[in-house]
Amino acid sequence: MFISTILSLLIVTFGQLFNLAYTYTALNFLDPQDVNIFNKSESVILIFISFVSIGIIQKASREIAINGKEWKDIFLNAQSLRISVSLLIIFLSFILYFITSNIFFTFSIISLFASFSGQYVLYALNKPILGSIISLIRTSIFSICIIIIILKNNLSFQPALILGIWVVSEIISGFICSKFLHVKYFYIPKKINISLNFFKVSFKLAIAIFYFDAFKHIIIFFGSLHFTNSDYIHYYECFKLYFLLFFLRRLIAQANYKFIAINKNFLDVTKINLFLITFAIIFLWTLSFLISYFKINFFPNFLTYDILKDVTIMGLLLCVFPMSFTKLISMKDNDKYLNLILIFHLLILSISLVIFGILKLNASFYLYLICFLDFLKGLISYLVNKKYF
Repeated sequence: MFISTILSLLIVTFGQLFNLAYTYTALNFLDPQDVNIFNKSESVILIFISFVSIGIIQKASREIAINGKEWKDIFLNAQSLRISVSLLIIFLSFILYFITSNIFFTFSIISLFASFSGQYVLYALNKPILGSIISLIRTSIFSICIIIIILKNNLSFQPALILGIWVVSEIISGFICSKFLHVKYFYIPKKINISLNFFKVSFKLAIAIFYFDAFKHIIIFFGSLHFTNSDYIHYYECFKLYFLLFFLRRLIAQANYKFIAINKNFLDVTKINLFLITFAIIFLWTLSFLISYFKINFFPNFLTYDILKDVTIMGLLLCVFPMSFTKLISMKDNDKYLNLILIFHLLILSISLVIFGILKLNASFYLYLICFLDFLKGLISYLVNKKYF
């Protein structure tokens, strides 16, 4: 378990270097308003991708992890539902686009290409290294294309351009994933063959899972109502670094999903998460010190004290009850507890956004809100797991 997790993390870490490269290229070659557009575009894309995961992937992954020999039938059923959901999302989104003329509604097209990917199956089948290779391919293609376009053209960044590059990266990585799984990539079911129970369980997970995935990306739209140019830059850099750490935790959970699902005690996985995120934070501080000491100024304002302070606080909160929510969603009859967490979570988020908006608080408060709500979700999940599971 430990060796495969480490190898997966090494592969993904290499991919995240591309992510950091395009992040700092954007920060240093685009003006603050373009950075804001870039941030919002990525957030909208990830929200639409979350739509085709709403409970379906979690339910399918749980069944595949337990019944590995029958994974293809489970996979095809899940794909049928994901593709159908994506087509419905696209139809409704384009109606809204024609009503509002908001270009972001056209981003729904990404949900179709994301729905073709079977990457989650690789993790459920305990093949995290192959899953990490798919992530590396997708991330590197997107990052390299973005860097080339920014450096070569130095033009005002358009949301449609970001969408187009992301679609290409999804198609290529998804096609390679289908080869790993020995299944068709462009799977178009002739008949929707979803059991009623599968649909019910998936739907119960749907609202909660979508919200917990999407709220991190929605917050920027509230903060940007009063952010200054420096807030745009600070938020984008911190959020990208935080999301790198969050992605690290998610990969650890995915790589050990089967172990977490079938074992009551998964403390070893929690220790791996604590060690690796702490190591990543120390690495960022060390890198910042070395850049300052040797006066390497290839990127101005690279990993400043204020940035590192916020990222450290957010990262450490990712180490508290990190796998409890993963354990909760892997259990049967968890919907009422998920709904309880959702209501409590949404209530605090709503009140906080109203207060933050009235007081016009800076970007750091919005970043802290994201990690505090994630911590709260983990705490409640831990208490529920301990008492009922």
